[in-house]
Amino acid sequence: MKQALERLVKRESTQEKFHFLSTVMMILLFLAFWGVSFYVLVNSLA
Repeated sequence: MKQALERLVKRESTQEKFHFLSTVMMILLFLAFWGVSFYVLVNSLA
């Protein structure tokens, strides 16, 4: 029982780390998308 609980805790912590990294990656992709869009808009108006 103790080993099963330890495995469950380890699995949850790795999933939390994965969710944190995926959230950071989504934010970076979102910012990159808006940066590129703004760059294209400024160059098309200039």
